[in-house]
Amino acid sequence: LWVPQSFYWHAVTGKWFVFTYGYKGEHFDHVTDPHFGGVLWSVRNGWFVYSPLVLLGLVGLFLQARSKVHGARTTLLILVLVLYGYAAWWCWWLGGAYGHRGFVEYLTLLAVPMAWCLERIGTWRPLARVPLLLLIMLVVVVNLNLAMRYEWHWSEPGWTWSRLAAEWAALF
Repeated sequence: LWVPQSFYWHAVTGKWFVFTYGYKGEHFDHVTDPHFGGVLWSVRNGWFVYSPLVLLGLVGLFLQARSKVHGARTTLLILVLVLYGYAAWWCWWLGGAYGHRGFVEYLTLLAVPMAWCLERIGTWRPLARVPLLLLIMLVVVVNLNLAMRYEWHWSEPGWTWSRLAAEWAALF
């Protein structure tokens, strides 16, 4: 898999391996001070802010890891390492990335834990289950509608919670 790429790099740059981000001055700037909170909760593309349904999958994953379900701890480790990588990157908000696009590839790892949680919720009494399922549906609708309304300036420093709240209000 690496051989064709290495030959291309060598033909173009004279080097067998090229860190292409280095040419643009992009690097891991926050290795000792990663922006975990920003990656997860920032108004500038925070994963949980724009994709809150993943919290359900993470709850399921934590419960499965605690119960020693096969593969759950490995999956949790993978997600923690990916989170650290993004949090240590110089552009931890990933530029114009609605809801931290970098996690898209890893959403499949949360599918089974999320289904496991939904299965558990399905066994609850209707008085507890129905409001939670309605909240989940509301979160999905808000997420999809915000994704359709997304504009690049949402990831700029001037994007604030009050401006996001105005977008939420416009949905209703």
